[in-house]
Amino acid sequence: MKFTHMKKASILALSTLLLTACGGDSDDKAKAESVDDQKLLSLVQKTNYSTGFPPLFSDQMWGSTFEQQGIVRFDISDQIPLYYVSKDGSNPPAVIVNGIKAIEDRLGDIFTDFTLITEDLSVYRDNQNTQENVGNGTFSADTFKNSHGIIGGLVVAQGTGYYSKAFSDNPQSMCANASTAPYDGSMAILIDPTSTYSNDTLLWVNMGNGQCSWDSDIVTHEAAHALGMFNHLDGYFGSWSATAMDVLSTLYGNPAGTPYSSLVPKR
Repeated sequence: MKFTHMKKASILALSTLLLTACGGDSDDKAKAESVDDQKLLSLVQKTNYSTGFPPLFSDQMWGSTFEQQGIVRFDISDQIPLYYVSKDGSNPPAVIVNGIKAIEDRLGDIFTDFTLITEDLSVYRDNQNTQENVGNGTFSADTFKNSHGIIGGLVVAQGTGYYSKAFSDNPQSMCANASTAPYDGSMAILIDPTSTYSNDTLLWVNMGNGQCSWDSDIVTHEAAHALGMFNHLDGYFGSWSATAMDVLSTLYGNPAGTPYSSLVPKR
């Protein structure tokens, strides 16, 4: 994705705080609680509708705001390309595989198998800043895509979670995030007229910041942010929960663009 310096700064200010405030704590009540259909549909709208977070655009110049009339999400008429990046080209650990599997167990085979990418992402980290886990401004999404023959999809990586003391003194409270880059807390999405993400949308699931612990529920949680559950649902989201899965299932069980008032609950 290409941003001007000022445009990217604006996007960062809009979206960093909410996207990075994902820790490892869970609410046991929220994990098991079920809600009625009316509440479920209200939660779908609350988490998916963007009021400037993350910014949704309708053109490649990132100048026109997308006028959201209903749900927005990835197109799953074809599988969503799925990637795992590591320094040595290794397979993703079970904790990541299981987090993604939990989504497919409910939504079906919406992802491709993991494509392994070998790259040392630490070169994009501000290694002079040892107390935080932030980027150094050198990452280019276009260069990354071109280097690995990628168009769009979902990238999972370890150790790249954005952590900044400007938002929290507790690295566990910012253990993982979904974003547009490694070591980055910002997100902006180009939306097609069909209300699906543009096919060149590449989003990152950044797991761990080097100073925290995480599990498969957090992987599912962060992947769900990238899939369209943009906003947290106080009391229902937690690390992950039965209600959160019902929300995600409803989001992907209705056609993109469906008005929130016309959604059919999916459980």
